[in-house]
Amino acid sequence: MVSLVYSPAFRAEPCLLDDVEMLKRMQSDARLDVESFLPPNFAQLSYYRPLIGVSYWSAQILWHANPQVMHVENVVFHVLNCVLLFWLIRLSLPVAERSGRYVPLLGALLFAVHPITTESVNWISGRSDLIAGACLFGSTIAIVVWQRARSRWWLFVLSLALLAGAIMTKEIAWGFLAALPFFMADPYNSLAYPLDRFFGTFSRLEKLLLLTGIALCFFLATLSLSFWPVIALSVVLGLITLYRKPRNHPLPKKTLILVPGMILLGAVLFPYCAQVVQRSASNGYYSKFSRTVLLISLDFDNSIGMFGAALAFYIKKFFLPLPFSFAITDIAPEYLFAGIAVIILTAFLVAWRSPAAILFLTGLALVLPALPLVHNQIAWTPYAERYIYVSSGFWIAAMAVALSSLTRPSLRVSCVVIYLLLIASAALVSYKHSAIWQTNVALFEDTTLKSPHHIQSRVLYMTALSEAGRLPEAMEQYRRIQADPKGWLRAKYFNDLAEILYNNGLKSDAWEVLDTALTKPLPLGRKHPLKNGEWQKLYTFHSKLRKELFP
Repeated sequence: MVSLVYSPAFRAEPCLLDDVEMLKRMQSDARLDVESFLPPNFAQLSYYRPLIGVSYWSAQILWHANPQVMHVENVVFHVLNCVLLFWLIRLSLPVAERSGRYVPLLGALLFAVHPITTESVNWISGRSDLIAGACLFGSTIAIVVWQRARSRWWLFVLSLALLAGAIMTKEIAWGFLAALPFFMADPYNSLAYPLDRFFGTFSRLEKLLLLTGIALCFFLATLSLSFWPVIALSVVLGLITLYRKPRNHPLPKKTLILVPGMILLGAVLFPYCAQVVQRSASNGYYSKFSRTVLLISLDFDNSIGMFGAALAFYIKKFFLPLPFSFAITDIAPEYLFAGIAVIILTAFLVAWRSPAAILFLTGLALVLPALPLVHNQIAWTPYAERYIYVSSGFWIAAMAVALSSLTRPSLRVSCVVIYLLLIASAALVSYKHSAIWQTNVALFEDTTLKSPHHIQSRVLYMTALSEAGRLPEAMEQYRRIQADPKGWLRAKYFNDLAEILYNNGLKSDAWEVLDTALTKPLPLGRKHPLKNGEWQKLYTFHSKLRKELFP
């Protein structure tokens, strides 16, 4: 099924964003960069992904970085993740349910064809999500099995080793550290009681007080336009619910100590880390990472609101992935209030502590490292569907475990039918979206339609059109970029477009491109970098054309 859904990827072009540059680099220099394994200097900190470099290096050694084969590799990694997810769901089911395979199979199939996974699978550079997912699913399986047989200490070591591998592949893996205590504090399979029985232990007065507290969260956020009261009240509601012991499910002492300890540790560490980054920024060390943390620390309340809105947006994307966009630049303001609901939901999931709740919380935790990107300082877009590739696997696992807890046969059959319909419709949507990824023209045409103000997408669309020989359309995109006040191109794009125009006999258009590049001021009042190789090439080309057109 996976091969069929992602069959368009086998014939797809390398994506102009990252893929083409990576392939050129690998084909010109196939050496393994050993220095990439060294932790980056804090002041210059950006991405630390040495295992991705190993993946590219092995592809160059084995099949000369053939893009078609690398697309196949991505699909194989995705199949591996589906198998691991099947295993994780089966381990998470109650003991009486483990003999059956249809629940894990339904979950694995839904993940295999879920539309949210198409970006990571079809994009060669998206394999960072795939490899990180394999490591994280494997790490979770190892920790769950270790929970049942503590004598097998090597499983715990294996879990930590796989987690380290995930961290060296994609930054989202750091979020797993927030979920790890939930797998370790309680016996993972001993709290699988239904949600209705959980809340059935509360009296009517207690339920009324909980609902009043939830309503108060929304009221305070609207009244004060601040998320601090929401966070404080959500923590209180969560702790009250957490320490409310359901019958036959006493709260372990580890949890009594661990949860307040985690809250206290986070409250102490974050201000300290923010101070360190502020000092480094003030001393002139201004990396993308330090700029982002500085923005967060300068207006922490606003940042929390943006983070909550992003969490709500990603959960919505999981359940309703349409419409797709490769460049999501902003989200609707209504997600701010949906973010309040997510914060409250998180507090109650912490209190519930069932396998389904823990799996869902793990998915949320893996989104946390992607939240600072909303400040648009690090990645090329502040939001992206690929950021929840791994999270979607854990959320699907949570849904599958919740399905297994249904006791009424009719309800269970209905849910299975719904699952099958979802799998069929998701497969069709994913196939159509994969077809868009076959060519750069189709991909970036779709992206510019969805995000018309994202300049870099339009630049790549212009490049794709020029490489496809559709020069009048490429010039139209070029003029639209120049008309935008924020529109600016790297010298490389000027050179590439002008060279294609010149080779096709359109010398006047090539002159327009080069002359505009030298006359339009650079952003922030910067001067044209004379020592840069691309700009030197542009100057030379410009001089050559001037002699030809104006002898």
